[in-house]
Amino acid sequence: MVLTTRGAITTAAVTAGISACLLIVSVAHAATTTGPNTANEPATAPVVEAGYPIENYLHPNADEIAATTGVVLKEGDGYLMFADCTNNREQIQVVRSGTARRTLCFNLTGPTGWLTMEIPASYGVRAGKNHDLTVTTTDNGHTETRTVTKGARQDVSNAIGEDVVLVELRIK
Repeated sequence: MVLTTRGAITTAAVTAGISACLLIVSVAHAATTTGPNTANEPATAPVVEAGYPIENYLHPNADEIAATTGVVLKEGDGYLMFADCTNNREQIQVVRSGTARRTLCFNLTGPTGWLTMEIPASYGVRAGKNHDLTVTTTDNGHTETRTVTKGARQDVSNAIGEDVVLVELRIK
């Protein structure tokens, strides 16, 4: 800003203009430094990123389910969920021996689903009425995968009738 008196620039106007420019430069410089001992270093503002959910594929409440049932639920796509057993024929059932809660149930909440787990002492599975089910079991290092037709029950014990560990349920 320049002040004039009848067309002439006064010394006071020039001094005020220079002072204003120096003040602007000083403020701008102060905004680009981070502290008293950082000469000419640019200021670094904290980076704030939006929080995004990260899918870890872990079954919700897996620790609580393991504590109450002895079943280890590992990973899944979120569409095959451990559930209370009902008379709903769409539920997948796993039957095991030697425990108070012999039948375990799972609900399919999407068009397909998969879940890895460890259900020891398993000997039978029933597929839901609307989907074929692929069941993977392991017994002493031997892994076996079988398909259970929708609505059907199938024995999943080993060749000599011993219980196995059920390790995966999958619906395609």
